[in-house]
Amino acid sequence: MPKKPLGWTPSSAFLSRFLKGRKPGTGILPLLPTELVQLIAEDLTIDGLGNLRLTCKTLEAKLMWFFTDLYFKTIAFVPSRYGLQALAAISESRLGQCVEHLIFAHACYEGVEVLVYESTPAEDDIVDAMHAYATDNRRMRLTGEDVIMIRKAIRNLSNVRTLMFLDDFTPVYPRNARIHGYNYLYQKVGAGCVEFEDSVPIDVTNSMSRVFAIVLQAVQEADLKIEIVNASAGSEESFVCCPVEFPITPTAFSSLHVLRIPIANLQIIMGPVGRGLYLDRLESFLAQLPRLRIFGVSFGYQNGASDFIEHLIAREAVAEVPLLELQGFAICSHKLVDVLRSVHSSFKGLTLWNVCLVHGSWIDIVEGVIQRQGSLNWLDIRKGDELDEDLFVEVEEGMTAANKTALLALDRHSHY
Repeated sequence: MPKKPLGWTPSSAFLSRFLKGRKPGTGILPLLPTELVQLIAEDLTIDGLGNLRLTCKTLEAKLMWFFTDLYFKTIAFVPSRYGLQALAAISESRLGQCVEHLIFAHACYEGVEVLVYESTPAEDDIVDAMHAYATDNRRMRLTGEDVIMIRKAIRNLSNVRTLMFLDDFTPVYPRNARIHGYNYLYQKVGAGCVEFEDSVPIDVTNSMSRVFAIVLQAVQEADLKIEIVNASAGSEESFVCCPVEFPITPTAFSSLHVLRIPIANLQIIMGPVGRGLYLDRLESFLAQLPRLRIFGVSFGYQNGASDFIEHLIAREAVAEVPLLELQGFAICSHKLVDVLRSVHSSFKGLTLWNVCLVHGSWIDIVEGVIQRQGSLNWLDIRKGDELDEDLFVEVEEGMTAANKTALLALDRHSHY
């Protein structure tokens, strides 16, 4: 065979014949071991993985586990008509049995905002379509059609173990989850776009608190064995209209070991009557969760949260939870220490995220917690999503030797 000069490349005619003559699935890739094919697939985008899977039946079989794990183990939906239709379609397919983590994204804003840099004939048509879609979503919620769709879908998703509820600013988001149902939420128009925005405020019918109650009731009726319910809010918008509610007899939640809820409604934060009634319902729900290990509360409003926390921790069902998370509130250091003093002896760990100290210092809090909580074995203080090691260094420098020794004995990393 004659040698080719360095840098020689096949002619365009040769490449054309090569590409056109190659039938899908006849290359070397389908012959590779399944493990190697999956290793290659890990570097592909989700769309690229879907295209590779459809190349031939051999690759589809080798990628089926990897594909279902990436696409369907964690799925997210906007509670709009298109989103719930996608949820219903997945629940009715065999791939619905692969779903383990079910996410409901933030409520849809329904005010239409036009961001266009040049005029285009398609603009009016798209804006009209988005207004019509917003009207259809409101009609769906008012008639209760969304409730029927959610109940029917969840009844078929028997392997779901985690429920998550997002809002616009939820800091923790699953990496592989794609949110379905964004049709008409964003439409390109020439060099600009048309999108939904918050000029029309979220009301009770459109709040995530309503979605939370509908989903939990549907889970109760389907008798799923839910282990994690995470509704930690990053802002007050999605949950502010009304508080989150729970099933009266939560038999489907006997396996629940992680519960995180938002407290963003002013009536239950500020008002003593509303706060007392809500805490009664919450305590009744918690008392029926024998395996609950982590209980987290996040606040949409910083002001007034300290009084709510004081009454919350005083409840017996809350005080018996081993691990407590408190997130997004303002408080004085001495009051927080006094509040934590009443916690039951089974209290093992404390998480404080995004806490604003009105008065006092973190040294006061850490020393107070160590001195009064003999059973405490880990402490997690964070600003944002990362463990604040600099804060711990600052605290250690200002502590007494005995308390510093006790602090170093604590596990300062989250267990979940």
